[in-house]
Amino acid sequence: TSASTVAVSAKEGPANKIDLKFKRVTLMLTNMKNSTQYLARGIQAFEDMHSTYLAMCLQKVITRKGVLDYFHGDQVCASFGGSRPCSLHAEMAARCACDIHQPTEPAMELYTGLASGKAYCGDLGCSEMKSFT
Repeated sequence: TSASTVAVSAKEGPANKIDLKFKRVTLMLTNMKNSTQYLARGIQAFEDMHSTYLAMCLQKVITRKGVLDYFHGDQVCASFGGSRPCSLHAEMAARCACDIHQPTEPAMELYTGLASGKAYCGDLGCSEMKSFT
């Protein structure tokens, strides 16, 4: 199917144009179970674990042709098929989730969820700040 485009203009001019494309995408959200327990070991232990976790997630997402959209604390959100074309978006996201749940050193318990379907994707925001969504 071809992607449809929605164009909305609040004011005249290209800076205010919203260009959304209708796509099939899969989102993956993951976070660490009991991540705050590392704070009890000290801020350095928490920073080390967070850095290891984020680097691992990023590597696995990129390997499966996804995009790490954001992280907030220990929550990571990745998309497959949104900003980067991926015809097998659901399969790649599922494989990525399985990859992330492989045993790690140090051991981490993770929660992961997947959602797949149709979405409007594109840059949204105002003239001062835009973000792909």
